[in-house]
Amino acid sequence: MDAAAPIPHRYRLAVGGWCLLLALTGCTIRTAPWYGFGIPATARFNGSATAPATTLPEAQSRLLRAQWAKICGDESCVDLFFQSARLAWCELANAASGRPSPVAVEVYHAAVAEMVSQGQRFERFHASHGLRVYGEDGEFHVPVAYVGTGWGPGRFDQLVLTDLPHSKGLNRYHRRQGIGVPVIAVRQTGPQDRFLPPRLLASATVVLRPAFEPPASSGPSMVLEIHDPLRSTSVDLGDRSWPLAGDYSAPIKLGLDSNSSLDRLRAFVQPWQTRPEQVGLVMTEPYQPGKIPVLFVHGLFSDRYTWANVLNELRVAEDLRDRYQFWGYQYPTGEPFLRSAARLRRELRELRGWVDPSHADPTLDQVVIVGHSMGGLIGKLQVTSSEDRLWQAIATRPLEEIVIDPQGRNNLSDMLFFEPSPMVSRVVFVGTPHRGSGLAQRGVGRLAACLVEESAETSRRHRDVLRANPGVFSSELSRRIPNSIDLLEPSSNLLRTIDRLPISSRVPYHSIVGRGCRVPLAGESDGVVPLDSALIEGAASQTAVESRHTTMTRDPQVIGELMRILREHRAAVDRPSSGVIWESAERRPAPLGTDR
Repeated sequence: MDAAAPIPHRYRLAVGGWCLLLALTGCTIRTAPWYGFGIPATARFNGSATAPATTLPEAQSRLLRAQWAKICGDESCVDLFFQSARLAWCELANAASGRPSPVAVEVYHAAVAEMVSQGQRFERFHASHGLRVYGEDGEFHVPVAYVGTGWGPGRFDQLVLTDLPHSKGLNRYHRRQGIGVPVIAVRQTGPQDRFLPPRLLASATVVLRPAFEPPASSGPSMVLEIHDPLRSTSVDLGDRSWPLAGDYSAPIKLGLDSNSSLDRLRAFVQPWQTRPEQVGLVMTEPYQPGKIPVLFVHGLFSDRYTWANVLNELRVAEDLRDRYQFWGYQYPTGEPFLRSAARLRRELRELRGWVDPSHADPTLDQVVIVGHSMGGLIGKLQVTSSEDRLWQAIATRPLEEIVIDPQGRNNLSDMLFFEPSPMVSRVVFVGTPHRGSGLAQRGVGRLAACLVEESAETSRRHRDVLRANPGVFSSELSRRIPNSIDLLEPSSNLLRTIDRLPISSRVPYHSIVGRGCRVPLAGESDGVVPLDSALIEGAASQTAVESRHTTMTRDPQVIGELMRILREHRAAVDRPSSGVIWESAERRPAPLGTDR
């Protein structure tokens, strides 16, 4: 049986039959705690005491009665599910020298799953505080212990069972069979959780077992352990260890299911109305010192969930999971990507100041940026030096001579004058239009560009600057503030200038390009970005895959190449050296489909 499954079907049938019998006979059930069915004296145990032969039948009986109480809406079902799980554990522990009974495993998992679910329903269980249970000696408390995690007590608000009906959106679904009930641990974050998403989702596995230390209060010496299955792989059963159950894909799948295409559309059409929590740098887990960050940047009409399949595979690759931590950057895709790039540079500095103000963690200087489509251009702008090239592409007078308010001057300076981020040491371009896409200047692209709105305040300030500085700005800026589609036109002078900006000599970069589609007047492409626009001179590796532009972030070949590059980066970081990963003298084009 799958560890995350609900009550087994045969128990549902048994409960249904029992309910029908009670209804026909006019019988009623007592609603007092424990229903008057106390655990027989011979079946009571603490710790690892030997269980009598009646333990498993008693556990099954409690499970049936608990299910009936649940149907009746009686919160005493929590107590019965606890009893059933406790008795089933005793059966598992006694069978640890051999193979645990499948029935005992089934009963245990069903009872623990329902105990958590109904405990939260009746406000008897909280992921931080533990479980409140009533027994023969009155009320007692079952504490929560976090095992093999960096979360610690008080980090989660809710546990959600991982009974997901399908894996739509994911190439593969990763789970491990074993002891324990996989759940999704949910935390609603606050100001103290800066750079974490508003709703943090994490894989966890719940195990109810005897406590190693006697409880402070009366009651059975049991503890609810919440394991991180990404870091904890086994659980002790008596004198042997058994695999710990785990569901690695469930949090990603839940995030995909709750993701809204309407939000993506709004972020393109009305970028200025994007909610603050949907913009910025986001860590998938709290900062982990010593782990190299991988920062994923999405492309046009997209969001950070476009990387769901990549993250799903990286999380189960133990050698990468143990060495890397995974971040994402989300931005409104209708705004000029120069503005998005400036925000990312600022947030990288702020994150460093937030988690490592003394610069004690050298791995924060080894960030890998992986950018898809327009996200690759944002990534490139983190590792290049602008000098005054971008400014000269749009204006005929120095910035200091422009008539503009201080805030506007600072905004222009942030977007157009910058140096490489000291935190970024490698970039991977995935389907990136370094020299634009012909689609941006055709009918569909022009229509999309016309849909993008600027705020009334931004438009007013733009008009004021143009009036105060006649003849200074280029036609590209004089028509309107160029949005993301405008900047992807091959004829854009800004885009051509960005293409010529030198990438820092210490930063190796890689290109993964799509091919297999032929576009009129553009030749071979991924259906959106021509091959000659996606290739970039001086790349450490250039790999072509038969994939369309919109599916590259879930293509198995792309994911495999990303994993290879991350292993290469890990080896370079871990190799004793002077800290220089790349020398400018090595900059020469890599043949397509090869690496060096």
